[in-house]
Amino acid sequence: MTPQLDDIYVPLAIVERKPPKPPSRNQPEEKEEEKLIPIAEERFFEDVLRQGKSQISQGRKIAIIGEPGSGKTTRLQKIADWILEQDLGWPIWVSLADLTQPTITQYIEEVWLKQIGKSLTIDELTQQKHQIWLLLDGLDEMTSRVETRHVSALLGGWVQAARVVVTCRVNVWEADKNAFSGFDVFRNLEFNPEQVTDYIRRWFAMMGDAATGESLEAALAQSGNSRLKELIQNPLRLWMLCQIWQTGGGLPETQAGLYGQFVDWVYDWKADEEILDQREAIDKALAQLALVAMEQKDEVSRLRLRESWVLKVLGSRPIFQAVMKLGWLNRVEQFPERICVFYHATFQEYFAALAVEDWDYFLPRNHVNFPVAGKEYRIFESQWKQVILLWLGRGDVAKGEKEEFIEKLVKFDDGCGEWNFEEADRGFYEYRAYFLAAAGIGEFKTCSLADAIVQKVVKWCFGYFNDEKQEWQRFIIENSEILPQSDQQRIIQELYQLLEQSQYPEVIHIHTLVADSLEKIDPGNPKARAAWLKLFEISKDESTRKRASFTVQFTEPEQRNVESIAALVKVLETSKDEKTRRNAAESLGKIAHDNYESIAALVNVLETSKDEDTRWLAAKTLGNIKRGNPQTIAALVTVLETSEDEKIRGQVAKALGNIRRSNPQTIAALVTVLETSKDEFTCYQVAESLGKIGHGNSDATAALVKVLATSKNAFTCQQATRSLGEIGHGNSDAITALVKVLETFKDEETLVQAAESLGKIEQSNT
Repeated sequence: MTPQLDDIYVPLAIVERKPPKPPSRNQPEEKEEEKLIPIAEERFFEDVLRQGKSQISQGRKIAIIGEPGSGKTTRLQKIADWILEQDLGWPIWVSLADLTQPTITQYIEEVWLKQIGKSLTIDELTQQKHQIWLLLDGLDEMTSRVETRHVSALLGGWVQAARVVVTCRVNVWEADKNAFSGFDVFRNLEFNPEQVTDYIRRWFAMMGDAATGESLEAALAQSGNSRLKELIQNPLRLWMLCQIWQTGGGLPETQAGLYGQFVDWVYDWKADEEILDQREAIDKALAQLALVAMEQKDEVSRLRLRESWVLKVLGSRPIFQAVMKLGWLNRVEQFPERICVFYHATFQEYFAALAVEDWDYFLPRNHVNFPVAGKEYRIFESQWKQVILLWLGRGDVAKGEKEEFIEKLVKFDDGCGEWNFEEADRGFYEYRAYFLAAAGIGEFKTCSLADAIVQKVVKWCFGYFNDEKQEWQRFIIENSEILPQSDQQRIIQELYQLLEQSQYPEVIHIHTLVADSLEKIDPGNPKARAAWLKLFEISKDESTRKRASFTVQFTEPEQRNVESIAALVKVLETSKDEKTRRNAAESLGKIAHDNYESIAALVNVLETSKDEDTRWLAAKTLGNIKRGNPQTIAALVTVLETSEDEKIRGQVAKALGNIRRSNPQTIAALVTVLETSKDEFTCYQVAESLGKIGHGNSDATAALVKVLATSKNAFTCQQATRSLGEIGHGNSDAITALVKVLETFKDEETLVQAAESLGKIEQSNT
């Protein structure tokens, strides 16, 4: 386990992968999708791991996938901690990079049992097989290809009864996911800006240097480098930046700059004079090794390097020993042959980028409109994209060289037909080259073509208003995921301008897409929020208005302004779609504390709506707002007296308790419900509310006493005893009722609660 993990750990959200529907006779299989709503770690632990609420395996087979450095191993460590803390079974950790046995059962029997150093036998372990959690880290680092037959053998034997959680890089999972068809898949999300701040504070607090952490926060707040802020949402890169800043480094402008500063830090930390004297030779040899390894076509061969081959490429055992001492390479396997891996896959890509001297390596300089014989077109191979971006971010590559490369990408001709620059009818490979250029200017911001590239990409993704035809011109291009990878400041500015052009009612869907993209690229952006609010006024589409009201719920407190509330109130007053009204009511409950216009609108919903679900949610929201003006209370009491829907009566009763304003009419209405309702949930809510507002009211106390004498529901009785402890001080009937509970009830929790309540209301009574 990582030492002091809890001191700096910031929980990541995750996204559940939705499995595709089975293909019909005439339809191809759907692509696997991701649900849009992130799952908080606490909910993931409780719902999925503890309660088994997952679609395919009921929580028994879970895969956690993510990009390099996204915190997969750390999350697996937290799962191990949680299993032990909650006493849910026996976690067995297996680093798959170290797995030499053909099955997990053999590994446990031959390796794991010997390593733990306890007198535990295999017979004792197999008797507890249903309590075992196999935590398998690094599926992408296994020596053999992950295929269905290998997985069946790997998890065969008595461990089939165990629960399994496996981690894997996204690209390897995508290539071999059919082998794990019985697994529920969750993907790690990166940090959001608030979590970045939280991590920095925790990290420097752990180092005992909070002041330096504050200086890093201030520097990031002042920095206009949006690309760096995006990069450090990756947990590994954020950790690197903290290390660099703590030792006096500055803010890098590119990925390559960040990695370069970290490499310098490692030399300062680990290198002796002998290693420092030969640093130039070490860096050159290591870069060449990384590049040659990246050239391997097989994923496993690219990542897992035979030590004999490494020595041959490095050309020197002293350099090999220095690289091992610095930690850039590590042995992960001894038998049957020693295997080495880079410290992290992202560093392999960084060192490989250092070895590329000419962009001709990625794209032949002499390409015209037909493939150049014998040359590689690495710009179209996914494993090289990160290397290309790191190369573009290098400070030692001439600006002119980068300009030539970007221009070659922008003007790439695939020879598959003529194309017109303005009409966007490029060929398939031409688009791919252009989108790579768009990602490239995120690392090379001073590129002279940057503005034109951003304008073109945004135009392709969203379209433009054709003044001549007086209509919005769309292009059939679904590649908006490139936007966050490009120069964010330029992208955001272009989207701002697009919002001004997309106010026409006939292009509301464009306005929605732009607002959504702004929210993803720059969470909490005030113009994005304003764009969603504007949709209330110009959109007639209920699903759009519903989405807008939902988005407002997650506005930061300082941005919860009058305009947001006014827009939601307007939805309540004008929308004819009950689902939209319910969503607006719920959003108001999150942001409209103490706002009288909101309260008035919600009261109006209670008094006029014929939809019971809408009335229920309006009552719930009023309880959340907790502003107890007479109009609110009177409306809630009226609903309590007239509604026949037990769900609504229960929610109204709860709302009245939350408001905590007492008057005789309110208590009388609650007592009547308690005496007449046959619904236990409603009775429970009323009993709870009477405990909050029934102080000094004999009718409230009498009603609760009656519940204890008549109700057979344990939860309602527990709440009645709890409420009597709050309002029954000095009341002889309450004391007598609680004593009787102690004498006659068998439910242990009710007995404990009765004893606590008696201690509160009459400590001197013997």
